[in-house]
Amino acid sequence: MTNPNGWPGEPGVPLIPERTWVHVLDYAGDEWLSAWHAKDEVWDFGLSGTLMTAHEFACLCADEGARYLGPCLTPVEVAAHVEAAEAAWKTAVAEHLRNEEWMRGLLERIGNLFGAAARTSDDGTVHDSVLLLRVPELVEHLVAEVEAKVKAARQKAEIVSFAAGARSMRSAMERSALQAAQAEEERIRALKGDAT
Repeated sequence: MTNPNGWPGEPGVPLIPERTWVHVLDYAGDEWLSAWHAKDEVWDFGLSGTLMTAHEFACLCADEGARYLGPCLTPVEVAAHVEAAEAAWKTAVAEHLRNEEWMRGLLERIGNLFGAAARTSDDGTVHDSVLLLRVPELVEHLVAEVEAKVKAARQKAEIVSFAAGARSMRSAMERSALQAAQAEEERIRALKGDAT
């Protein structure tokens, strides 16, 4: 992370501080060249022979409004950086294309499960291949249908459960009424037997 004056780390310490290098600073739109001497950890301000510590140089840059831009690279170093950036870009593009092809294949496989509906455009034209933009719409419609069927099945199950509970309650009530009637008959018999 850089600070407001562009230093890559500690103010006054350049990028790759273990290397003696010429660096560029932006000063009100002009470029300043200053050399960093790694062995002594000092700056040669403006390549003038005036040596400063990292702290002194950072303070001067802050006071003057200068911003650290980075090291001056040789053409070979620039070419190496460009080559590395290009290789990284090519890798990223290749990965994106692989991911895109994988996703396209996945959508086509899902679309094929819907048959002609996935190959039919809004105007009714039937195409040879799956219209990938139709697949999410078809899936959403299918999910809505399934959710409606699940809701209806749950309601039916609740009704069946209620009916089964009612039958069970009626059976229990009938058993209870039958037991009460049998008990009453026995009591009446017992009373008749006592009377004789």
